[in-house]
Amino acid sequence: MQDEPAERPDPGEIAFCLLQEVRAEFGGRTIPLGDQKRRLILAILLSHRMPVSDDALIGMAWEGAELDRIAAPVRLLQDHVQKLRGALKRAKPGAERLLPRGAGGYRSEAGRRQVDLWRFTDLAERARTLEGRDDARAVRLYRGALAQWGPLPDGPWTAAPLSGLKSCPWVDRTRQELVAEYQRALLACLEIELRIGPPGALVPELHRLTEAAEPPHDGFARLLLLALHRTGQKGAAVDAYERHCDRTEKHVGAAPGADLRELLQRICNDDPALSPPPPPPTGASMSESPSSPGPARTVQEIGETAATVVVEHARHALSGTLVVPPPPAGKLVAKVHEALGADPAGAKILGDLKREPDRADAVRMLRDALVTRMLADAALLKRLSRCVEQLDAGSGTPQTTINAKRIGKVVTFNDKVRMRDFNC
Repeated sequence: MQDEPAERPDPGEIAFCLLQEVRAEFGGRTIPLGDQKRRLILAILLSHRMPVSDDALIGMAWEGAELDRIAAPVRLLQDHVQKLRGALKRAKPGAERLLPRGAGGYRSEAGRRQVDLWRFTDLAERARTLEGRDDARAVRLYRGALAQWGPLPDGPWTAAPLSGLKSCPWVDRTRQELVAEYQRALLACLEIELRIGPPGALVPELHRLTEAAEPPHDGFARLLLLALHRTGQKGAAVDAYERHCDRTEKHVGAAPGADLRELLQRICNDDPALSPPPPPPTGASMSESPSSPGPARTVQEIGETAATVVVEHARHALSGTLVVPPPPAGKLVAKVHEALGADPAGAKILGDLKREPDRADAVRMLRDALVTRMLADAALLKRLSRCVEQLDAGSGTPQTTINAKRIGKVVTFNDKVRMRDFNC
C-alpha cells in the first residue's frame, strides 16, 4: 500500500499556515513574524515549490503606486527576508535555512508536511487516485484534506485563506483559487459518501451547504436532490429544487442549469438509473469485463481522459501545430465540444480553454464540467465511455502532425481546417 500523505506536521518542525491566518508555529507557540508585508512575502514563497525571482516577488508583494514610492525595492525585499529568517531562527536555531537565496531570488525549503496548503493538496490528490477503487480510503483522505482548513460547517463560502493579509492582486487571486480547490474536494468527497453510505446521513449537511452557498451552487443542490430521492423523499426533492431556483434567480438573475432541471425530471419519473451503484469491495479494483481490454473506468477517469485529450488538442491548435489524432480521439474531441458547447457555462470553459490551454487548471476545469454533465446525462456518459474504450484499444495508432507555419502561404491553416475534415 502506498504511504498516505501526512495530515499534520511533525512536532519537531515549524508549522506554517496559509489556509487560515498566515502564521508560523513551533512548540505550540505562534512565531512573531512581523508586519503583514513580511507575512505576505512568506506566504508567496511557501505557496511556490520553486525559486521566486526578486522581480516576481516585488511585483506580487507591492502594487504600482506603492512600488513607485520605494527607492530601492530589492534592498527592501532583502531586509524583509532577513527579518523573517531571524524570526524563524529565534524560534528554532537553523530554521533560517528554510528561506535560502537562489536563482536570482528566494525559495522555501519547508517540507510539504510543514505547510497546511501542501498537506491539503497532497491528501486531496491522493484521494482522487482512489476514487472508484477504494472509496472508503478516498473519503478518509478527502476529509483529512478538508480538515486542514479548520471547521467550516457552512462550506467554502466562510473560508478565509491568507487571513490577515491586505487585498492585492496576488492575494485576491490566490484566495479565489484556494476556495475553489476546497469546493472541488468537498464536492468530490460528498459524491463518494452519497454513493457508498446511507444517503440520509448526508441530508442535513447538504441542506446546510445548499442554503449557505454564495452564489447558489448547482453542484451541492444536485447532491441534495439525489440524497432526498434515495431516501424516498421525492416531494422534499421538488421543494429543495424550487428553493434553489428562487435563490438562484434572486442572486444571479437566472434559472439553475439544464443539468439540474433534467435531474429533477428524472427524479419525478423515478428513473432507476439514479439508484446508487453497488460499491466495489474495499481495496479492490473496478471489475473487468471479459470483452474489455482493461478495468472499467470510473466517471472521474472518463472525464480526466476526455479533458486531457481536448486540452492537448487545444494546445497544438494554439501553437500553430494541428495534430490529426486517430479516429477515437477525434470523436472524443468532437463529442466533448458537442456536449458542452450548447450550454453557456460549458461554452465559456471551452472558450477559455481555446485561449489559454496551458493554464495549470485547464484539465481539471474541463474534467469537472464533464463529470457533472455525465452524472446528469447517462447517454453522454455512455458515448464518452465508448470513445475512451476505443482510445484505450487503439492506443498504439499513429497520429499525424501538421504545422501551419511550414505550409508556405497557408498562414490561416488552423482557422480553415477542422477535425471533421479528417473524418475524425
